[in-house]
Amino acid sequence: MGHVCHQCQWVPGSWGAIVQEIAIAHPLLRPFVGVGVIGGFTTFSTYTVQVRNLVVSPHALTGVVYLFGTVVAGLAAVALGLTLTRLVARRTWRRPGSLTAQPGEVR
Repeated sequence: MGHVCHQCQWVPGSWGAIVQEIAIAHPLLRPFVGVGVIGGFTTFSTYTVQVRNLVVSPHALTGVVYLFGTVVAGLAAVALGLTLTRLVARRTWRRPGSLTAQPGEVR
């Protein structure tokens, strides 16, 4: 059975209550905190429990591959997302007079 930080379970609830009680908060703050931050918090805790359970079981190698593979795949996905977004942004939202030349354009 995995270890869960029961003392830390108040953190997501506190974040949610604080965001809900702030009257001047941006309308997108609540979904950002609720889905983004708290969702990431629970996903990461599940990931760490799964890695730990695999590492202490007869499937230790699978746990180590999962541990490092997840980090490498996440970083690769971020790099791919940045690259594709920059390519689309340069072609779609290029400002007039920008110093960034388009493919095939001579400056």
